[in-house]
Amino acid sequence: WDPMDRSAMATLRPWKDVWSSGTFSAFVGQNIIPKLGAALDTMELNPTINPEYPEWAACMEWLEMTHPDAIANIVTKYFFPRFYNVLCIWLDSPGVDYNEVKRWYMAWKSRIPQEIVNYPTIQENLRRSMIAFGKSNQGHKVSGLPSAPIAQMAPTPSAPMSRFAPTNQQLSLKEIIEITAGKNGFTYHPQKDRYKDGRQVFWFG
Repeated sequence: WDPMDRSAMATLRPWKDVWSSGTFSAFVGQNIIPKLGAALDTMELNPTINPEYPEWAACMEWLEMTHPDAIANIVTKYFFPRFYNVLCIWLDSPGVDYNEVKRWYMAWKSRIPQEIVNYPTIQENLRRSMIAFGKSNQGHKVSGLPSAPIAQMAPTPSAPMSRFAPTNQQLSLKEIIEITAGKNGFTYHPQKDRYKDGRQVFWFG
């Protein structure tokens, strides 16, 4: 599953109020959050190559389906170390345009959702970035400065993997949902001749 594929959220949304909050959080934590982290870890940060950053928007949409802690964790772990490195390299480049760098920084700051922007680790990373900007503006080299420490606010909810899928198989999201539904006593099967937006409608309950 690719986070750019929005169909996963549409598939999971009906289950949010069917499964217990613990089961749903654990499911998202094990099957969705790692994929979101990988997307942030590989996202192209060069604005001339990737000006819209659709991967970021796709990941932030999952705030609807999971606790902000989980999203703040992956932003802290996978996004900010790369962001800080790119920022410092740019600041150290000959003839750097500080106004251009500042616009890039402010644009990224504005992309951080309100649900997570005030988390301590997010604020610390923003603060360190501004410190690097200030030092560079004073003529100091900043690419050797340490990045903000990676910290997690809270562990991602987890549950034994066996509750969701056999560990020796690569299953689709639909198959994992079917297994999880069965483990929790819910029926999940396609309704005959029922489709919406060209997709099979499933009965669950």
